Amino acid sequence: LAQALGSSLQKPDLVRTAGTDMETALRVLVINPSGEEVLGIVGDVLREYEAEVDEVVTEEAVDMLVSGRPSANARVVPSLPQDPGSHDFLVILGSHLGVLTEEPPSEDDMQTPPTLIEQIEELVRGFHQAEKPVLGICGGSQLVARSFGARVSKMPKDLVHTALPLPAEKQEERAGCEFGWHKQNFLPAAEKDPVVGPALQAMRAKLADSPNTSEQKFMLWHRDTFQIPEGAVQLSSRQTCAAQAFRLGQRTYAFQYHIEVDDKLGLQWAHMFSVGADSFEDKENWKPVDTETESAVKEHVENCISEGSVSAAEEFTRTTVHGLLREAAAARQEADGPSKRGRI
Repeated sequence: LAQALGSSLQKPDLVRTAGTDMETALRVLVINPSGEEVLGIVGDVLREYEAEVDEVVTEEAVDMLVSGRPSANARVVPSLPQDPGSHDFLVILGSHLGVLTEEPPSEDDMQTPPTLIEQIEELVRGFHQAEKPVLGICGGSQLVARSFGARVSKMPKDLVHTALPLPAEKQEERAGCEFGWHKQNFLPAAEKDPVVGPALQAMRAKLADSPNTSEQKFMLWHRDTFQIPEGAVQLSSRQTCAAQAFRLGQRTYAFQYHIEVDDKLGLQWAHMFSVGADSFEDKENWKPVDTETESAVKEHVENCISEGSVSAAEEFTRTTVHGLLREAAAARQEADGPSKRGRI
């Protein structure tokens, strides 16, 4: 049905074809697990389509922040909604806090409060069962995976599972981490996917105008990884970390990479990486990198921007979010029943 609504809808068309009373905008629930993340490009697209965005963070998560502050866009609530309600689309952002399904290796490896994990998992399953779109990004993708029984664990601390824009001797100090703009290997299923397939086409069209690169790169920053849930369709992979993206059912998507990051946010994250920023630690306890590493990270991000990789990734994200909004419109129409479908 979403494909029947067309892939080139402009904002007013998207709203009207959602089916019921299109004076009512699509409603998007955004879970900001630690409160400090931002929607980036995803938020830009939601605003362009005049979606009603309800971004929330729990008091429990905010109370854990030490040197950081919750996003100005996030509403602080005692607990998350218990079900999708009138929301059409669920987005779960990343977090510095882990969501491991096993005991963390040390007390320094801070984890998301169990009660918050349970609330998010209930919401993910609720949206999934209602066939409303779900988008999990980085830590959000891990939450989606564990919502359906998949394991979330630490990446092995070796160079085989490391992707950093640093010399080998520098990588050893931070083994078991993916950071920076790195190539994704999209599987055949991604090419046929109703949301990711068009996004890949848009990205490649953008890359065709960039003579300096043809690689499909995305921003990564994580040390934990998930198993692909049973029954899910894997969409992309990497040699250093096999589980990168999947779709479960018709409208539940998870991306380990940060599809929300644009050039401005990428430069900001390079700085955060270099100063060892940690919102859950006092600033005097942050562990900055050395000057050589700082220069390498900054140069890496600037090169990815100048070669066109970042703008191509942005095109992927815009098309993906557009596709998920179309799916949200289709889901609302399906829920209305056949009596109102003639309004397309």
